[in-house]
Amino acid sequence: MIYRDIKWLPENSLMDIIFKEEKEVPVTAVFCFIFSEDMKYIYLMENANKERGLDVPGGHIDPGETSIEALHREVLEEVGLTIKDVQYVGSQKIIKNVVEEKYPDFISAQNFYTGFINEVITDELEADSLERVKVDVKEFQSYLENKEDCYYKELFMESLYLIIDNQVKEYFEK
Repeated sequence: MIYRDIKWLPENSLMDIIFKEEKEVPVTAVFCFIFSEDMKYIYLMENANKERGLDVPGGHIDPGETSIEALHREVLEEVGLTIKDVQYVGSQKIIKNVVEEKYPDFISAQNFYTGFINEVITDELEADSLERVKVDVKEFQSYLENKEDCYYKELFMESLYLIIDNQVKEYFEK
């Protein structure tokens, strides 16, 4: 699905949700849907920007970092957790008509991953996060359905399907 007129993108930019990594598209940011082992809860951050509300932990990739290194760093900084069993879910592919200093590519991607909580390291979080929040997965799904400007709804649902598919495969491999 292609989205237009997104507030946080330059005017006339487009965003497409894709479910296969495109190696030629530079990745500028990473995010992770972090689940409890029993899949009943998802760990989010309450964003300091009150308009954004609950948010998926993640952020920008620093020079020299891989996507996975950035993901682990951002999750630790934003929600004080370490994660395990990380898998790629999909991307928000962004197509802009202007070059920005911080993001010089006309086409870039923000990758979304899924993973499980490994360990709580700290409750001292970054300034852009008010607190780590543990939310019932069904409640979060309902929250996303009622949020107009959330562009990762499809990616969240795909993360659930991916985990369930992996669990079924593991069950039959035993």
